[in-house]
Amino acid sequence: MSSWLEFGPFLRRMRLRRGISQARLAELLGCDRTYIWRLEHHDRHPSKFFLQSLTTVLNFSVDEEEIIGEFIRLTLTHRDSVPLAAANNNPAI
Repeated sequence: MSSWLEFGPFLRRMRLRRGISQARLAELLGCDRTYIWRLEHHDRHPSKFFLQSLTTVLNFSVDEEEIIGEFIRLTLTHRDSVPLAAANNNPAI
């Protein structure tokens, strides 16, 4: 089972493996670059919406999607998860 401590390194690894900067990933996901930084440095927990969007934007493999599925299950049981819209102060999402 994945833990939140594993998410930051996982996100960074997937991002770098695809040659994408934090700024570019944020642009693709419609969030601020600092949100990506905070996720990678264990300062925030991702929302289910963020994790699902990440799967699409980074075109995850089946194995990578299984890992994201574990993080989604953690999100559903974690009360302190911050939705992507709240992290962006974007009420439209």
